[in-house]
Amino acid sequence: MRFLITLLMLTLAAPAQAQLQFESKPDPAAGPPGIRWLQKEPMSLFDLGMMELTNTANKIAVSFENVRGAVTEYRPEKGTIAVTFYYAAPYAAEMCTAQAKRLRDAMFPQRTDVARLAAELNSYFMSYGPNNDNRPRSLGQELIAMLRISIYMQGGICQLSLVSDTPEVWEDPTTAVAPPVAKAPDK
Repeated sequence: MRFLITLLMLTLAAPAQAQLQFESKPDPAAGPPGIRWLQKEPMSLFDLGMMELTNTANKIAVSFENVRGAVTEYRPEKGTIAVTFYYAAPYAAEMCTAQAKRLRDAMFPQRTDVARLAAELNSYFMSYGPNNDNRPRSLGQELIAMLRISIYMQGGICQLSLVSDTPEVWEDPTTAVAPPVAKAPDK
């Protein structure tokens, strides 16, 4: 027993031979130029929120048949943030709109409560530290106004805002979708 206590005391008194991995800092001179540049670039709360929206959309997408994934992108020329789901089916306006509603409702089930929706959207763009004191009170409402759920299908796109059921649709006239093949009559 005395041997174990002595061994424990010697172990605690000995200096650490190597730093633990999480205590070490990356060597800024290590790696190729592109990686060094990435390590120097800061990540904004906007970047974090866009990633969080994409992660949430992709978690929702796996439970929908024919939805192959999602991405969130900022469209400054339109003043919108689009969560775009990729749907593996030929475009049909009614189907596109119905799927956009289903995906929107799955991603934001409490969207009819505007105050709750604003708080939820705020949470995507929030720091984990104490530096949120100067956050504009209007941010949640701004995000509600900007966010769109888009469905991209072969031959067209449809899009819904969070608060309206009136879709915006764009059909691609250059994409020919083959008509359904007629079955031969049974003899």
